[in-house]
Amino acid sequence: MKARYKISLLLIGLMLIGCIYITQSYALWIVREEQTNENEVEVGCFSVGFTEKSESINLNNTYPMNDSLGLSSSPYTFTITNTCTINNSYVLTLNTISTNTLDVSNIKYALHKSTEAKPEVGSKLTNINQDTKNLNVNNLGTSYILDSGVLPGGTKVGEQVSGGGEVTYNLYLWIDDIAGNEVEGQTFEASINVTSVAVEDE
Repeated sequence: MKARYKISLLLIGLMLIGCIYITQSYALWIVREEQTNENEVEVGCFSVGFTEKSESINLNNTYPMNDSLGLSSSPYTFTITNTCTINNSYVLTLNTISTNTLDVSNIKYALHKSTEAKPEVGSKLTNINQDTKNLNVNNLGTSYILDSGVLPGGTKVGEQVSGGGEVTYNLYLWIDDIAGNEVEGQTFEASINVTSVAVEDE
């Protein structure tokens, strides 16, 4: 019994010595490296500029006209600019007011970018904008989507941002020549709005 006990103790001791040796040998092969500089996360900026390039459309004492005459009138010209570093998508809307007396079915419009050819015919306002919560238009009647797009962000150097995307539009509005005498004395007012949201980088 004593011999077996001694043998058992000897085996346990050898096993403990072996475990300690293996652990120490494994530790010799572990390499630790640490980062020397801090990680930096800089939040970009988000801003959109709206610049009027002409006077608003004012059709006092106007009359129904065909597309050719409507497109020969002076347009309302404006530029949308990404003035910061984050890409943004925008929706361009024409928003009528609830006190208009001239029905929108009697209105025609044409819209084109300064980089595109001028259209030859007008269109009716039909693409209704359902998302109006951010328009902030007093006495809002109906909002119509005219166009949408994406403007790339610019590059920030110091405190200045340059190189952001921009687009210039020309808008024409006139009374459709199919309108009858019932439109006499009626009024139509609408404003242009740009709603934009940040676009996530891929």
